[in-house]
Amino acid sequence: MSKQEKIKSTYNKFFIAFIVLVFIVCLTIALYYSVTSRRENDQITFLLISLFLTSFIGGMVFIPVHLEFLKDKDYTFSTAISNYFLMLIEGTIMLLGFSLSETPAGRYSQWFLVIVFLFFGMHLFSYPRTFKNSLLALLPHIMFVVLNLIGVKGGSIESIVNLLAKQGYVFALSLIIAGFLMFFMPWFWIRRETSKKIFRKS
Repeated sequence: MSKQEKIKSTYNKFFIAFIVLVFIVCLTIALYYSVTSRRENDQITFLLISLFLTSFIGGMVFIPVHLEFLKDKDYTFSTAISNYFLMLIEGTIMLLGFSLSETPAGRYSQWFLVIVFLFFGMHLFSYPRTFKNSLLALLPHIMFVVLNLIGVKGGSIESIVNLLAKQGYVFALSLIIAGFLMFFMPWFWIRRETSKKIFRKS
């Protein structure tokens, strides 16, 4: 094993440990808040549960993507961390969108969960492989939260959860539509080519 491969192997072990640590932190915060808070159907509760589920399910989905990205020379440990936080944000707002949405699809979010995470996992393979591009993809989400917190009196997190939910709902529906198109486009292309051949023969 070369020196560079040893360094990547060490980084990979640290990154896996980091994912596990984030999951434990999210689980601890969610449990602590659910025990100490007596409010039911609270927006913060939905936010913490979504964050916990994303750190758990999303973390497992992200690991194969991370291992695939390790083959790229430009992919670094800082890029992996940045991409992981991008995944956490996108996964959390996506789940918030289905949990807090007032549309009928929100009531059946459990039926969409497997499909959404399937397409979400495919979406992760399109993540940036350089730290600069990953940071540029992460900054809009951070600025969205920060600017809304500054713009709202009192700076309450609860005030922007609904905005995040709307953004996440659109994002989740876009993933579903794009995912189905990805599966059906080859079928449509084959049908079109077959029709052309039949038309030429006739």
